[in-house]
Amino acid sequence: MLLFVLAACARGSAVPAQQSGTPPAPATDGDAGAWDAPDAGNGPAPDAGNGPAPDGGAPRNDGIPSIQGTWRWENPLPSGEHLRGVWAATADDVWAAGTHGALMHWDGHAWTAVASPTQARLNALWGSGAADVWAAGEEGTLLHYDGRSWSAVESGTTAPLGVLSGTAPDDVWVSSAALPIESWGPPGGPANGAVLLHFDGRGWSRAPVDAPTAVAAVAPNDVWAGTCGGASHFDGTSWRSYPTPSGCIRAIAGVRGGPVLLSNETPYDCGAHSTVWCAGYTLLGFDGGGFHAAAGPATPALAAGEGRIWAFQPGYTEALLRFDGSAWQTLGTSERDGTTYEQAFIALAVVPGGEAWIVSTYGRRKHFDGTSLKPAFPAPLLWAMGGSSECNVWATGENAAVLHRDCDGSWTPVDLVAAGVVAPSDARAYEDGQLYQVASSTPDDVWIEDGHAKLLHFDGAAWSSEMAPKWGVLASTQKGELYVGSRDGLWLRTTVGWEAIPALSKQSITQITAIAPDDVWVISGDGICAGGDGISCPAPYQHMLLHHFDGAAWSLALDFYDSMSRMVFGTGPNDMWLTGYGKLEHFDGSKWTSVPPLQDPFSAAPGPPGGLWIEGAGGNTSLGDFFFDGKSWTNFPSPGADRGLFHVGHTLFAFGWAGEILSRPDRP
Repeated sequence: MLLFVLAACARGSAVPAQQSGTPPAPATDGDAGAWDAPDAGNGPAPDAGNGPAPDGGAPRNDGIPSIQGTWRWENPLPSGEHLRGVWAATADDVWAAGTHGALMHWDGHAWTAVASPTQARLNALWGSGAADVWAAGEEGTLLHYDGRSWSAVESGTTAPLGVLSGTAPDDVWVSSAALPIESWGPPGGPANGAVLLHFDGRGWSRAPVDAPTAVAAVAPNDVWAGTCGGASHFDGTSWRSYPTPSGCIRAIAGVRGGPVLLSNETPYDCGAHSTVWCAGYTLLGFDGGGFHAAAGPATPALAAGEGRIWAFQPGYTEALLRFDGSAWQTLGTSERDGTTYEQAFIALAVVPGGEAWIVSTYGRRKHFDGTSLKPAFPAPLLWAMGGSSECNVWATGENAAVLHRDCDGSWTPVDLVAAGVVAPSDARAYEDGQLYQVASSTPDDVWIEDGHAKLLHFDGAAWSSEMAPKWGVLASTQKGELYVGSRDGLWLRTTVGWEAIPALSKQSITQITAIAPDDVWVISGDGICAGGDGISCPAPYQHMLLHHFDGAAWSLALDFYDSMSRMVFGTGPNDMWLTGYGKLEHFDGSKWTSVPPLQDPFSAAPGPPGGLWIEGAGGNTSLGDFFFDGKSWTNFPSPGADRGLFHVGHTLFAFGWAGEILSRPDRP
């Protein structure tokens, strides 16, 4: 079988060669047997209603039904939900919270998912003890944990809540947080309707601070609230305001007797050719009369604990630091794990006894055990996925990452450095550590390509390496047979060596889909541009060709102008799909038929015969994972892993930006 990933944009879809005797996927819920494709036509869409958006926000309203709850997390476990808050009672009692109401607990040995009474995104956690923990989130969501279970608590507001702090069970504060600085969106600022609330043990009341963005309670008579352009102090009786430089206070940390430090967030234009907003951070310190720039890490992740202030500094080399009142000490460093953090969404918790936890997007968790800082699991950006059955699935990505799935649904990292086929320096290098392609027709015939024509091969027992004629996309139809498509043509590797395919010489191959040895499809471009300015070739004006191999000869199946993101995939010669720039077509063995497309399909995979999965945009604005049953589209939004789709056996997989992998049955 194969997996393809477009080399230019690295968005992939895959089509497996079906094998007899394939065991059922552990990920499926319900009957995973044969599926009868509905009759073609324009029947009504399934009556599914409009469920909540994947981020836990407002329901979709774009005319495409949305059905929730059909995906299962496989990596990382217990989930890869974006984590926004973390709090620790002890080293074996740590809570994390995030998107879709996710609540996770660490018992000193493992993280487990805990039942949550909400689907709203949770942004913050704080507790006075193991049986008194609060969580706050979007739309005024407040949850409380009493040592046994979580329950919803009325907050009296629908404003987003993003920061929690307190000193005792009857002295808890919650504030809205500053809006994140989006790359192409509004450059931060206070949240709409931002509020600061206080809990006195009986109920929640509003505090007189306008447009708050952060809060930190050092003592009942020593509370700080941040705003955009200022900070306010509560002495137990009244509030006093202090100006700060332009920007919004993202985080506050203070200890009794001082110091008090603020993280001030400001937007700046980091675009080379157009406006792109980035977030910059300045550390501010209080000197008794006002705030001034302070020496220390420029980071949004500040926390107080053990009588000191702690900070986590993201970057390609990440660091955990602690301030002793006069200087910062680096406690531990680690290399960045996966895609760069969204800096506004990093949470830090100090654990009594000198440990710490850091959580962020894609379920990432880092632990400082008092000696070293380590990720809880590998979180590489995944480029591709491929395999021949649910018991033989491979995922590859940056930093020479390879993950393998067994029949029980568990994923195991493969160490290519220890296997001797990747140099240690290459495993962490941006160019040399990227594994863009994977193809496998049997468990003992696995091929991986590194973007430099180096092929890594696994024969079921050991890894080896060799050079291909060119670098490019891979496909495998049977053991001992491998296709490589490049900008200069198509090559086939057999047991006797490499041979060029004359029919596709000089063609720029963008995708190969190999269903069987006598059913191979190839998309190529010949460089001809119809339209444009003579320099660039905007879609849909690029000349594309679809070729087919029937086991005896190659033939031209389609000649068209479209974008380079065209994808072809299917389950057999009578069930093929072709996607492109606002186009979708199905081949039934005799003719191609147009199907109403989604706006922006950027990854796709076949479903059961006649069915189709697409990841992208549908209707007006929504993003999701859409299934076409031969009549209409339905959205089955996954809670993450929005980089690509892969289908094998009776299972659909979604993979993502930081090692996250989800699965679901391939039919609704």
